Amino acid sequence: MAEVVTLRAMKLAQMSRHDIFEPVYDSDEKALYFRLNDDLQGYEMVVSSCNNSAVEILSKELSQLKSIGEYAGEIDYFKFIATRLLSADEKSKFGEKSFISKPAWGLFCVALGSKAKQVKFLFLMRLTA
Repeated sequence: MAEVVTLRAMKLAQMSRHDIFEPVYDSDEKALYFRLNDDLQGYEMVVSSCNNSAVEILSKELSQLKSIGEYAGEIDYFKFIATRLLSADEKSKFGEKSFISKPAWGLFCVALGSKAKQVKFLFLMRLTA
């Protein structure tokens, strides 16, 4: 896993932030959506198991800031989006939704085993893009 992230990070480091996502236009030249630059594709991994809970726990743990501790430094691998995803189901001590309760170092893993999780992921990606 570390090698895949490192190789992709090296590609990201060579790009402007404006080159990471490329607009896809309709016939009226309006941007319909943004797709990931071709140079950043091909680094995906799929982890599956007969125990979805174990895979989901692993996915959430690997992205949390506490997983890399003091080595975190200034790592920002889509940190904002990852923190929102990890915290989306959490409640604050006042019972409201919390979007920062589980700080992440980056968007390393996402549990996408259900339609609801896939929709939430796409919503948060669009919200922050």
